[in-house]
Amino acid sequence: MLVGGLDLSLRSSGVAVVGKNNEIVLSTTVKSQGKISDSWQSRIERVSTLALNIGELVNQCDLVVIEGPSYGHSGERGFYDRAMLMGIICSQLSSFAVVEPKVAKSFVCNDGSATKLMMMRGINRFLGTEIKNNDIADALALALVGNAHLGQFECGLRRQRIVDRVIWPN
Repeated sequence: MLVGGLDLSLRSSGVAVVGKNNEIVLSTTVKSQGKISDSWQSRIERVSTLALNIGELVNQCDLVVIEGPSYGHSGERGFYDRAMLMGIICSQLSSFAVVEPKVAKSFVCNDGSATKLMMMRGINRFLGTEIKNNDIADALALALVGNAHLGQFECGLRRQRIVDRVIWPN
């Protein structure tokens, strides 16, 4: 089984796919350019294209785990564009879960408020890798949460409790 992880952003989205025993099948970023001052039509076209490009990378996955919105940032410019991106991608997937940002941080670092640097270091220790991009590190962490849910590796009791708090698809 393949599990995808998506750390969505309008500029640089982290995309990861892992297999059994957390083998990294894909780890990349998908970049996009635009301005919040662009017309709504341009913004919708940009987001739709971005969603299509990201969706193509994870459409073979049995489950995709997506970092949910940080509602504390709902007043920021681009919040609705990111929400639109997430909605379009989710509509393309057959099986997905949306997790709060603190879930992957807690899973990898045992700290729901871990910084980007802490997450990169944590994912590198966890997987024995040298990931140097925080978008990819976050996407890998999300994929690991999904892999643990599917029982594709033994994650331990502490991490399993974190996984069990997620609302998973049927």
